[in-house]
Formats: sequence, C-alpha cells, structure tokens
Amino acid sequence: MRSLLMTEKGAALVMALLLAVVGTIALGTAGALAQGTARSADRWREMGSALYVAESGVNAALFKLKFNPAGLLLRTYPQDPPSFSAGAERVGTGAGYEVWVWRDAANPLYRHVVAIGRRGGVRHHLQIVASPAQATPFGGGTGSAHPTVLAPAGLAPMGVLDLSGNQTYYLGNADGTPKAYSFTAIIARSQARLVLRGPVHLYVVGHPTIEPDIDLKGGSRLNIVRSGSNWVAGDPRNLVIWVPGNITIRIDMAGNTEFHGGIYAPHSHLEMSGTSSLVGGVVVATQNITGSAVLVADPRMTNIGWPVQAQLDYRARDYR
Repeated sequence: MRSLLMTEKGAALVMALLLAVVGTIALGTAGALAQGTARSADRWREMGSALYVAESGVNAALFKLKFNPAGLLLRTYPQDPPSFSAGAERVGTGAGYEVWVWRDAANPLYRHVVAIGRRGGVRHHLQIVASPAQATPFGGGTGSAHPTVLAPAGLAPMGVLDLSGNQTYYLGNADGTPKAYSFTAIIARSQARLVLRGPVHLYVVGHPTIEPDIDLKGGSRLNIVRSGSNWVAGDPRNLVIWVPGNITIRIDMAGNTEFHGGIYAPHSHLEMSGTSSLVGGVVVATQNITGSAVLVADPRMTNIGWPVQAQLDYRARDYR
C-alpha cells in the first residue's frame, strides 16, 4: 500500500513539473510574441508617420511653388542636394523631410516633386508631378477667380507713361530680350504710336488722382511696327499689361485707338467705345463694350506664359 502511494505521488510530481515547464514555455512564447507585436506596431506607426512627414514636405513644396516660386531652388533628385528641408522644428521630434523640385523636360509648366520623410529609423519616399491649375493667363473667361500676379521685386513705379503729340515712342531692350516696366498710369493721346523693340511687360499699379488709370484715346496706336511706309499691327504677344495684386483700376479705350496685346487685370473694369479695337487677350472683372468697338481674342496669346511672380495653384497629376 505504501509503495502504491509513493508511486502515485511520484507520478503527480512528474506531471506537476511537466505542467510547470509547459507553462513556462508558453509564457515565454507569449511574452516573445507580445514583444514582437509591440515592435511591429511601433514599426507600422513609424512607417505611417514617415508617410505623413513626406506628405508635409510635398505640401510645403506646393506652397512654395505658389507663393515664392522665385525663391525655390530647382534641383533634381537624386543627384542634387535637396531644394529645401525641415526637421523637428516643423514636423516634430525625431522627424524631418528633404524635398527636391525640378522642371519637367517635356512640359516646362510641370514640376516634379520628391519628398523623403523620416520618423525614427523609417524613411518614406513620395513623388508627384504638379501642374498649374490654370496653364496660361489668357485662357478665356472673366472674373476675379484668377491667380494673383505680383510685380517683380525691386521694380519701382516710374510715374505716368504719357504717350501723346503724334509722336513715336519706343520701349524694350535693343537686343530684343524681354523688358519689364512699372507705371502708376498709362495715358495715350493724339495719334501717339508705341513701338516695341522686343517683349514688354508693363505693370500698372494705379494712380491716386488719375481716373481712368489706363486711358487710351485720340487715335493712339500701341504695339505697331513699320512696314515700308506704313504702320501695321505688331505681334500681340510682345505687349502685356499686368495689374498686380488685388489692385482695382479702370481701363478706358475710345475713339479709333488700337491696342495689340494682352491686359491682365482680374479685379478691374474695361470700358471700350467708339471704334476702338483691342486684339490679343483680356482678363478683367467686368467690361462694357459699346458703339463699334471690338475686342478680338488672338489665339497666339495662349502661348503667353505666367511671370515668375504669379501665385499659381498647383495640383498633383501623378502621386506615388
């Protein structure tokens, strides 16, 4: 009887030891699995955070393309250093991004953007192709929902551009390269003639006492060229008037005035009367055309590009 009890106790002890060993192994395995799961969760968290950081870099690039395109360094990934970067001060401790922006070889309006975001030990590569929502200034339509154009930095107004007295006036660079001017107002009278030596951009900022700010009358002819003994229309792409920012002015054309070019004044009013003619392109908030005045859209104006100071909205065409 005593031997039987000893045998049963020994078997119970062995079973208890076995259960203890199995339990220890199970707990160890569960702990290892828990640690692995935690590490995996941390890894996934960092991957998601790195993606968000990269997206922040892309958004920063789109912001710079709109509001500071002149100050944005165009650099190609991966051979160049980044166009700009940011660290913890912008995207938090342990995070940062580097961004490259460069011009598309086939379409100069497009921009390639690569952003590499990092969080902890994880990096995420994000690339888009961005294009302006409005490709050209004179794509048609009126109203104030147009990109804002700013005058070039350091281009101070030269006062009033006064064209009068049946005389010929010249603007532009002698070598035919583009030239920009800034004036408070433009007045043309008495069959005055404006001849351009090359592409000319006139920024009109408005005059505190002159109304209308652009006043073209009296048979004045803007952007004409000599052809033998006659004066004929010049290429309208060579003359563009920009009214920068949110400035509102009044533009009047009357009599038998000719204007060959573009007027970009999305917050302003255009008044045409008599036999005046405007051939080129116009973007204004409102317009009133009476009498025999004519406004003719020239398809060549769609080739006019945005000045570098235009605040363009870019949209992503390709996201990967």
